[in-house]
Amino acid sequence: MKKFFIILSISIFFLLFVLMFFLSTTGYETKRFNNLINNKLQNLDKKVTLDLKKIKLKLDLRKMNFFLSTKDLEASYDKTPISFQQVKIYFDLNSLLKRSPRIKNLYLNTKVINADNFKKLVLNIKPSNFKSFILNNLNDGMIKINLNSNFDKDFTLQDYQIDGYVRKISGTFFKDVKVTDTNFIFSINQNEGNLDKLNGKINGIPITNGNLKLIKDKDIVVNTNFKTKLDLTHENLKNKLLDKNLDKYNKNEFLFKGNLNHNLNLTFNNTYKLKDYKYVASGKANDANFKVRENIQVPFLKENFRIIFFENTNISVNLNSSGKKIIKLNGFYKLNTKNLQKFDMQIDKNLYNLDIELNNEIIIPIINYTKLENVKSKIKTNFKIKKNFVDIKKFVYTEKDNLIDLNSLRLDKNGIIESFNDITVKTSNNDFKISKDKKIVVSGKKFDATSLSKLLQSDNQNDSRIKKFSNEIKIELDLISTGLDKKIKNFNLIGNLYKGSPIKINAKGEFDDGKFLDISLKKDKNSNKKYLEIYSDFPEPLLKEYKFFKGLSGGKMLYNSVYDTNESVSALTIEDFKVVNAPGFVKLLSLADFGGMADLVSGKGLTFDRLEINFTKNKRLLKLEELYAIGPSISVLMEGYVEGSTGLVSLRGTMVPAKNLNKFLSKIPVVGDILIPKEVGEGLFGVSFKMKGPKGKIKTTVNPIKTLTPRFIQKAIGK
Repeated sequence: MKKFFIILSISIFFLLFVLMFFLSTTGYETKRFNNLINNKLQNLDKKVTLDLKKIKLKLDLRKMNFFLSTKDLEASYDKTPISFQQVKIYFDLNSLLKRSPRIKNLYLNTKVINADNFKKLVLNIKPSNFKSFILNNLNDGMIKINLNSNFDKDFTLQDYQIDGYVRKISGTFFKDVKVTDTNFIFSINQNEGNLDKLNGKINGIPITNGNLKLIKDKDIVVNTNFKTKLDLTHENLKNKLLDKNLDKYNKNEFLFKGNLNHNLNLTFNNTYKLKDYKYVASGKANDANFKVRENIQVPFLKENFRIIFFENTNISVNLNSSGKKIIKLNGFYKLNTKNLQKFDMQIDKNLYNLDIELNNEIIIPIINYTKLENVKSKIKTNFKIKKNFVDIKKFVYTEKDNLIDLNSLRLDKNGIIESFNDITVKTSNNDFKISKDKKIVVSGKKFDATSLSKLLQSDNQNDSRIKKFSNEIKIELDLISTGLDKKIKNFNLIGNLYKGSPIKINAKGEFDDGKFLDISLKKDKNSNKKYLEIYSDFPEPLLKEYKFFKGLSGGKMLYNSVYDTNESVSALTIEDFKVVNAPGFVKLLSLADFGGMADLVSGKGLTFDRLEINFTKNKRLLKLEELYAIGPSISVLMEGYVEGSTGLVSLRGTMVPAKNLNKFLSKIPVVGDILIPKEVGEGLFGVSFKMKGPKGKIKTTVNPIKTLTPRFIQKAIGK
């Protein structure tokens, strides 16, 4: 008996094993549940229709539960065909034993659904942002869905898990965002969703290794990160941005090649309204350049800016909804085709921090400073850019022992200085400081004023960078370099500025040997006219930049000018001076056949007792009313004009050897024969001359004269 029970138990166990193996692998094919499934689905949604053929009853050994399984099932939803690769329906075990089977779990594995059919299916869901998004933006692609859903005893959905993949999806989102050839896998349940292995193109920009996670709680939180490989030019950016009008905003050419890693966090409320965002990007620009179509003149750089290159530049971007906007760049750059130089820049909203090397040639004329090309210098600055002004908090330029340090400078949108605290300049030729409080004070040991002669020119308020200043001004400088051997010592100036223009000046300076410089300026209270007077025992520093006075040495100068913004009337007097090695004057003397005098000018110099120049100047014309020079050797009377717009020069005059020179030179065989004919009646008074042409191409003509004009005689007798 015992043996019988053992055999029976083994047989039953074996049969159960075989049955379980059969049900878990092959399954039992039946049509018994076809009507049940159709009825349940009809109760769930009447738009669902199934073409059930073969259904197998199987056993899930892990769950120890029975389920129905079918493959290659054809179905439709609202007449839109859906093909299923596999369908599994799990039943509650107790309900099966009670012969009232209840569906507990449903597993659907679709075949690939194209974009058109997917949009038709989405038409049947409730109105939502998701529905609008799909219907309005999706153009092409394929989707495969796996659905795992659980139901309660009333066949009400309790929870679900959806996963699958998307292939070659394309569409236009958010107006100008075009997505093409995009692939990803997804996983979604009632509380969260995930996208992984996201690859594709957004506006032609490759996206790789992306992932996205959505968490739904009180708010909807989206976290995503992805990589981009950028290869941008001006032309393809127009296509990528779908903006054919890009040229209106940016007519320059550029190139950008690099890789970026992106991390984006978004928070929405339950109506999908954006509440919060954070965006972080980092990467490197391997090769980039920016080329302007028209050259840009950069202040103090000798060479105009045409193109800037960037190499191996690290990029970091940090933005959020609280207003944080930080961009960091550091790497190497070069202007035009120069050598690579380091730079480090941080942009925080509208605050810029810049640390940059400069190998380019730099010229700052106002302090006579020049840095040669390939000599390393450095700029460290931080400034703020607003709509109507630029605040330069700090600007420090260094090159070896040279320093320019600027604090709290504000410029308006036109580059006009509104305010500053102080400027310190230390170079080989300069050591001074400019500070501003109630007064503008310039003080220091030395200042290189090679361009000091520009003080003789009438001011132009429209071009003034300081026209917003109306302050007292005080200057105290121990030494001023003039570009010549003689320097100005103990220079002191007090005065007043109104809208950047001087209205009152009193200044004194000293040369060696007890000589001095005196400058005064005052404004007429009843008009805009100003009266400028300059006296100098050493005229050369004030006149050396004017080609007309090239070769002049020695003498005493008095300059008077009455001017306003439209016109100036000026008079210049120089006494007891020489003209040495003046090419223009030598040419004129040679053409006049005054060879001996030409030799003097080229050698020791030609002496003059007095030079008087009266001229007027406006925006259109500089008119030389009269120039009269008289000396022991020769006298000159001249008049003419210079056009302001074309630079055309037109001068005419008379040049006559002095009478006392005639007497002495007649005894010298060589010179006397040239200038003074020995025979009576052959006396030559001098020459008339004309000089006309654009600058650099002036033609000079000379004709002999035997009589003098009354005007010349009157001037000679008067002097």
